[in-house]
Amino acid sequence: METGKYQGIFTTVSNGNNPGTPNCFMFPLDHGGWRVYRFSPGVQEAETWSQDKEGWTNCYFNCKPLW
Repeated sequence: METGKYQGIFTTVSNGNNPGTPNCFMFPLDHGGWRVYRFSPGVQEAETWSQDKEGWTNCYFNCKPLW
């Protein structure tokens, strides 16, 4: 991923060294953004991620911050 080509902040604790074994799935949002979910509820992630009421660890990618 090239730095500077995306909106917002995206961090992860994953080192991404095994692209053949994905650890997340994504849903498209309006204006080119994505909602990213880690496989398996309750997975610990970087501080920019949160958990929804069902326990799924998720964040936004290519979106302006909501705060």
